[in-house]
Amino acid sequence: MNDIVSCTDFLDMLNIDDGNVDEDNCCLISQEELMPNYITLLCGHTFNYECILNEAIHQKTKYNPLDTTRLRLNQLKCPYCRVVQNKLLPKRGEKIYGVNSPEKYCMRPYKCCYEFKSGKRKGCLCDKESYETMCVSHMKITEKKDNGCSCVLISGKNKGNQCMGSIHQEGLCKRHFTMSKKVSVK
Repeated sequence: MNDIVSCTDFLDMLNIDDGNVDEDNCCLISQEELMPNYITLLCGHTFNYECILNEAIHQKTKYNPLDTTRLRLNQLKCPYCRVVQNKLLPKRGEKIYGVNSPEKYCMRPYKCCYEFKSGKRKGCLCDKESYETMCVSHMKITEKKDNGCSCVLISGKNKGNQCMGSIHQEGLCKRHFTMSKKVSVK
């Protein structure tokens, strides 16, 4: 009977919160709160990008004679559980070969948020894995749209919309550039 009482006391002591940091909201290397650019590895452990980058550089460059597994070019080891994953860190900032480069081996932590405007998937999100908020192909599409004439149309069926013609000079298409020159001459 005495063992049962001591066992329940022991279990109660385990359930008491002693102020430890929650593992879901902190970096498992530095025990600091997760920053917005945190990385979740394939094993489910989360780390701040700078911490996991430094650890990956250490794993790839320093030789440890006690370590029995040699990592290949496209492999990283989780510093928390030591599970080897076949993806490198996503590319951010400086490229380090075997850590966050070459690109074909890197993780893509985000999903593309581009919404299709027409076609079979109209209104749906792309949802491809990507390095940033959009995948490469949709990033090119939005860049092309941004590089148009900045003049607002004052007549016609597109009245009130931006011209979006290809830029000739000074951020204007050829038509609006020549019109602005005529107005400035008068």
